[in-house]
Amino acid sequence: MTKNGLEKDIPLDSKVEVARNLFEIFIKDMAGGNTLKIAKVVVDVAASPIDSALDYEIPEHFQDIVQAGIRVIVPLGPRKVMGFVVGLTNHSEFDQLKPIQEVMDYTPILTKELITYLLG
Repeated sequence: MTKNGLEKDIPLDSKVEVARNLFEIFIKDMAGGNTLKIAKVVVDVAASPIDSALDYEIPEHFQDIVQAGIRVIVPLGPRKVMGFVVGLTNHSEFDQLKPIQEVMDYTPILTKELITYLLG
């Protein structure tokens, strides 16, 4: 063994592959995982006293579709309402979240500037 703990007879290609895998794990960990699992949604309800984004779980089958700027259908009390995804995260102050029910857009209809304006 050498002083860095690697055996001399391990091929360089194997060492490089191990380093790449460790780097990918590190990057995923720093980003909070491979995909963000919580959407911040501003609901489109005119008479609602809600003035901030609500957290909703992104179901597995929507993981590759949900992004900031798209419209979604989410449960709000006893009904389903349309909302706009304004952000993605892996952290919520709530333990149990309701899932997004439907995705209405595959490409964002809101720009980053409009999202910033919405969040005021």
